[in-house]
Amino acid sequence: MHSFRNFVYAAAITWLAAAAPAFAGTATLDLTPSSGTVYYSGQTLQLQVNLSNIVSTSPFYAYTFDLAFDPTVFQAQTATDGTIFTGGLYFTGAIDNTAGTITFHSGLDLLQTFAGTGGLLGTFDFIPVAKNAVTGSKITFQNVSFQSFEGAQFSLSDIDLGTLPEGSFNVATPEPLTGGLMAGTLALMAFALRRRC
Repeated sequence: MHSFRNFVYAAAITWLAAAAPAFAGTATLDLTPSSGTVYYSGQTLQLQVNLSNIVSTSPFYAYTFDLAFDPTVFQAQTATDGTIFTGGLYFTGAIDNTAGTITFHSGLDLLQTFAGTGGLLGTFDFIPVAKNAVTGSKITFQNVSFQSFEGAQFSLSDIDLGTLPEGSFNVATPEPLTGGLMAGTLALMAFALRRRC
């Protein structure tokens, strides 16, 4: 039931986005971090998506976006709702680790009370599953739509986000102990054993 409700809300936001006639403002979409190295040995990559620098002639009203990733390199573990709307509805993105997508991550401010310049849209946790080193695996935005709403004229307009960011991440395996470090460790162990005897 919960997933069906989320689907209906997300579909409504998508339909509203399709009806939006023109740009009514600008904003910046941020992915933090946007690059880095994650180790295969159980390390988690946590990404935050934020909206900042909102300049709009009417209140920011709704958003929806997907994330795409290489499922042979990363698997998504959790998707967490944003906090940008104090009185809004949030619809957690659906994780598909076969297709490598998180879809319909959305928010809607029914009361049109948003008056800030930015905020958190969502937090996403990934774990690396590639057992070999990987360089520059991309995490990208798809099907992005942000709208403002002019209540007096009952019209929706898109917010121009400019060039969308993308993440580029490396997966590394822990370095094996070097020969010198190993020899030193063995020598210390031998010394400790001698003292005990």
